[in-house]
Amino acid sequence: MKTIKNRIPAIGLSVFGLLFCLLSAFKMTDAVCVTQGCSVYEGLSVGGISLYWFGGAAFLMLTCCATGWQGRYLTATAAFFLILDMVFLVIQILLWPCMQCLIVAVFFGAVMRAAMVQGKPPWTRWVLAAWFLLFFVNGVSAAKEAISPWPVYGTDAAPVHLYFSPTCPACREMIAALLTKSDIEAQIALYPIAKNSEDTQRIILLEEELKHGKPLKESLSLCEQAKVPAMTYDMAYFRTMLNTFKNMSALSRIGVTHIPFLTTRAPFWSDVAASAPPKEDCPMFSGTASGLCEDTPSSGLKELFKSK
Repeated sequence: MKTIKNRIPAIGLSVFGLLFCLLSAFKMTDAVCVTQGCSVYEGLSVGGISLYWFGGAAFLMLTCCATGWQGRYLTATAAFFLILDMVFLVIQILLWPCMQCLIVAVFFGAVMRAAMVQGKPPWTRWVLAAWFLLFFVNGVSAAKEAISPWPVYGTDAAPVHLYFSPTCPACREMIAALLTKSDIEAQIALYPIAKNSEDTQRIILLEEELKHGKPLKESLSLCEQAKVPAMTYDMAYFRTMLNTFKNMSALSRIGVTHIPFLTTRAPFWSDVAASAPPKEDCPMFSGTASGLCEDTPSSGLKELFKSK
């Protein structure tokens, strides 16, 4: 009776893993799909059979092992499926993370941990540790992808997205060129990047002007010309820091380290003045308060931690 009692967690986890795989096979768990990997791997199959059916079969086997006589094969079976899951975790690291797949992986890891209550051979700890490392890397990637960028103006549905910094001269050039189009305010979404503390303060000012209902062009002009107030570490400051970090995360996902960065689903750029493209871009992080583009070219997010 004591042995059966010890195996109850493994039985319950195996049943829940089985149910989740079955629901996923019938596309009833799409609500948890917040990463591109979910759609990429949706049609992945072996011999025409969805991987979710194989996952369901694995959890069914684990359930049988957990409820069988003394559960003597539970740990070995759980380790076998965990190793197979590690292969798929490596594939996700090299390609795209999948939130649904990570949930399935959680059940495999949890069953393995529950199975170790029956006994802890040394090799099982190494298997579980290796799996956890791969899972952690995937989890960070999935969390990063799930972070949505924050527009200070416009919405994600806008056909034109511009990532900019208030203290970046090249960004101001591009914004000025974009504003020559009469209908641009209805088409654009602005995603600010804080290269330094001055940027953060000016972004707060821009957001306040826009909230007061002022036109985009006027708000940008006031943001550029206004005298930056003394630094105050209030809720607005930390909220803006968090929001601009989301925008940097979005750029880092596609390997962009300099701004301005423009994406568009509308063929309008050719209509803008020929002088619109800036002569020089700005690093993501600036070593000077003025944010001049003459800073040393950025090599990525490590610029944030460079020694002064």
